[in-house]
Amino acid sequence: MLAELNERRATELDEELRALVESLMIHQEELRQQQAATEAAQRELEVSRDRYAALFDLAPVAYLCLDASGCLQDVNLTGARLLGAEREQLRGRPFRLHVVPGDRDRFAEHVARCRREERARTELALQLRGREVPVELTSRSFATPLDGPIFYTALVDLTERKRSEEERYRAEQERQRVLRESEASRAANEAKDRFLAVLSHELRTPLTPILFGLATIELQPGLPDSLRATLDMMRRNVELEARLIDDLLDVTRIARGKLRLERTTLDLHAVLGEVAEAFRSELEADGKDLVLELDAQRRHVSADPARLHQIFRNLVGNAIRFSPRGGSISVCTRDRDGGRVGASISDSGPGLPAEHRERLFQPFEQAVDDPRHAGLGLGLAISKALVEQHGGRIEAGDAQAGGARFDVELPCVEPPSGDAVAESAAGSPAQRAPAATARARTVLLVEDHCDTAEALAMSLRLRGYEVWVANGVAQALDAPLDAVDVLVSDLRLADGTGFDVIAALRARRPIPGVAMSGYGSESDRRRTRDAGFDAHLVKPVSIAALIAAIETATTS
Repeated sequence: MLAELNERRATELDEELRALVESLMIHQEELRQQQAATEAAQRELEVSRDRYAALFDLAPVAYLCLDASGCLQDVNLTGARLLGAEREQLRGRPFRLHVVPGDRDRFAEHVARCRREERARTELALQLRGREVPVELTSRSFATPLDGPIFYTALVDLTERKRSEEERYRAEQERQRVLRESEASRAANEAKDRFLAVLSHELRTPLTPILFGLATIELQPGLPDSLRATLDMMRRNVELEARLIDDLLDVTRIARGKLRLERTTLDLHAVLGEVAEAFRSELEADGKDLVLELDAQRRHVSADPARLHQIFRNLVGNAIRFSPRGGSISVCTRDRDGGRVGASISDSGPGLPAEHRERLFQPFEQAVDDPRHAGLGLGLAISKALVEQHGGRIEAGDAQAGGARFDVELPCVEPPSGDAVAESAAGSPAQRAPAATARARTVLLVEDHCDTAEALAMSLRLRGYEVWVANGVAQALDAPLDAVDVLVSDLRLADGTGFDVIAALRARRPIPGVAMSGYGSESDRRRTRDAGFDAHLVKPVSIAALIAAIETATTS
């Protein structure tokens, strides 16, 4: 019995022992696996540490580790290069020693904020290799169980950013300067435009009564031929004065790019014939000949009538001026290659010195240094600009028989069908001289320049017109409008403008209108058209041009 009990107890002990051994083996395996996992984690940690150490060391941005007192605990390679020392030399060194004295308080405040807050950012300057380098410190605070807080700090060199900011600032300052200068230039140009417009008006206004006074005298019966020639000479010089004013204004418009062309198809031969006719009396007085040889087959051009007339008037006028008494002037046209027509104006004068030709077409330059032929020196400059605006070219050379020659080439266009070719400036309805007696009409003349008003009224009455004279807007509105056929008004009046007059009259009934003004720019003409005027005449106004404008306005 006892033996059985012992045997049973031994069996139980063996089973317990086996169970214990099995349990120990299981724990041993678990420990082995845990140790393997720990070793793997340790290896991964070491790899990760090495990876992040490499990232820290090789990063292109300077990284610092600062302790709570602002001393360097570590620095990457980029930071060491920036600070100009080996890493071992920098560890434990107060970073403030690298900060310029004027920014050290700012660095101390940065460290204090790092102790109070998780993040801090500060801009300051470092003293590196004898120069100040602007940098930005961006720090993040981390708590460590042994060493207290540590501040991981990115150090960014702001040199390029500051340089870019300075360049942008300078560029903005330059832009503002240019804007100010542009605004000042624009204001100065506007002031100059206003001055020139007023000057033109004031210079032109006194010429109108002179022209009308001459026209009135010419109507007197029994006028001696000698006096008639004197009157013709006076008229030519008044018109010359007006052209000089036009030239001064034109050269200003050209320089500012404000000269505009109103093109139409013109017969170049007709224009040249009209220019020659305009100089007929001057040629006869000086005993000079003008020969036209108009041989071009393609002679139609797309041009502004007034400006094309101006080009050849300048060239022919110069040829007449420089030719001696009894000399001759030749005007020839030829077909040129490339669908162009050429016109040559030659004189029998002294010719063009070679040294003057390069500057001949510059404003205020003279063809020859001869006080007998002195002028403003604008005609050729204006002619060149106008020719080029028409797509052509102009050259100066020597005439075959001596003297000077000017060659103009212009692009040709197809002639219009029938008689649709536009008339040139000299032959347009606004400038054709009407018959000596015009159909009686009643004119409301609004003019505040007393001499001009008196001369205009006298000239119109002598030609059969009824004239009501008003010296301003108020008197014009008191006129018997039902009896008025046409309004002739100056634009600049003492108590308003001609625009006020036509607006008030047209509010009562339709009435044709002719504007007269010393202002003659394209914008001035456009404004008068928009206001309802049928014609815009620039002072000084000839009686022929005024009558033509009145007749056109009242019959159109």
